[in-house]
Amino acid sequence: MKEIKSLNKEVLNLLINYFETEVPLLERRYSWKIPKIDGFVHSMEKGFSANVKLKYFLNSLWKQENKSDFEVAKIIIKDWGGVKGNKDETIKKYINRVRSGNFEMPFKGLASYTKLYSIVEPKRFAIFDARVVVTLNALQCNANISSGIVFNYLEGRNNVTGNKETKKGFSQQKEHSVASLVKRGWERIAKEDTYQVYLDYLFACIKHNPDWKLYELEMVLFANAEEVAKKAIENIQGNEKTICNLEQAKAKEKVSAKKRTHHQALFEHVTKQNLLSEKFSYSKVLSIAQLILDGISKSGQHYAALKFIQNYCIALDESISNQLKAVSDPRQISALEALKNNCEFKLA
Repeated sequence: MKEIKSLNKEVLNLLINYFETEVPLLERRYSWKIPKIDGFVHSMEKGFSANVKLKYFLNSLWKQENKSDFEVAKIIIKDWGGVKGNKDETIKKYINRVRSGNFEMPFKGLASYTKLYSIVEPKRFAIFDARVVVTLNALQCNANISSGIVFNYLEGRNNVTGNKETKKGFSQQKEHSVASLVKRGWERIAKEDTYQVYLDYLFACIKHNPDWKLYELEMVLFANAEEVAKKAIENIQGNEKTICNLEQAKAKEKVSAKKRTHHQALFEHVTKQNLLSEKFSYSKVLSIAQLILDGISKSGQHYAALKFIQNYCIALDESISNQLKAVSDPRQISALEALKNNCEFKLA
């Protein structure tokens, strides 16, 4: 399979760091109930191990000459995969692609045919569905990436990740639409290239850590979709008030901030405007820093946010709190990635 183009290094590093944290947690985080499947002893169970065993079971079932291709494909796509709306003719079309060795990758039907591909050729293909794409985009939003990659959304029925009918969820928010993310400076993937680019990123992650399985990375993205989407939605809701307050005080604050260190200016503004909830994340502080310190570099904004946390906040993770007390430069702590992505803080 050819690569579409060179990969965005910032996005790739974000995914690698995320998988390093989340792959070991799959046993606890992944939960998808398996339906009744004849011959599979773990039917009606849910969880990571049972679903991995099902993948191998379905792969062996597909290879048995006495089994109907259509019946096996229907189990994969409809029964286990949960995509009930596929017509018999559509499933047979996907089967013909597999049997001919012509693994086409059109945008239409991605959530269905990638389930079949991933079972037939598990080392070449991974499932791509509505939850996976939301995680890919929401992770970038939560990391405040300025030049990200916009993965094209698929229709879903989840009110957290995105429901086209109810207009609720991450993918239905104007701020997270493809058009809005492109306007923000992200690169849009051509629809017909969506699946190939997705695979390119997963294989680049596996090149970094050959111990990872392709299905593990896809299962992480699937399992964590709601959690990552919720965080992005909460950030947008919190920013609505923040932006309103910041625009009113921005001109005055820019002048006064020059007389103080950047983290001092950040602290004074946050306390005056009461912008932080009782508990908050590093990304929340950074988003405020980016708005009121727009005259300094991106690295300067990150440093100001870290110094603000070090000088004026308490880390709820005791190990991170101890590390912050022990260094003069907060960028030097070994738990920097955990501080940025996982830790919560409160004002001292």
